[in-house]
Amino acid sequence: MSVLMLDLDGKFGKRKKNLLAKKLVLLSKYFNFEVKNLMVKPTKRGWHVRIEVDRELDDRDIVFFQLFLGSDWRREFWNWLRVKHNWKPYNVLFKEKYRFKGKNLILVSREKDEV
Repeated sequence: MSVLMLDLDGKFGKRKKNLLAKKLVLLSKYFNFEVKNLMVKPTKRGWHVRIEVDRELDDRDIVFFQLFLGSDWRREFWNWLRVKHNWKPYNVLFKEKYRFKGKNLILVSREKDEV
């Protein structure tokens, strides 16, 4: 089993859900996998989506699939570099994100517990 993890920015409305579903159907058809579980959690600026599929996928394919499905392009750029240089773990979604503001560490995003 493999897991695709998406970081989607903005509203996750009907249009975005339908586009994600169409892309998932296309990928599953041509790369021969079945979606076993799909979890969606809101964040401060968007959504985290976790998609479990029924077969092992190559790390390079996972990064491509995540980008194709609309995951944040910056995240997938860094994931690709991590895969290319064999850095583990390469594919992570954080429940909380922090940034420095001056000398202080401030919370900029938190994944909510329920949908």
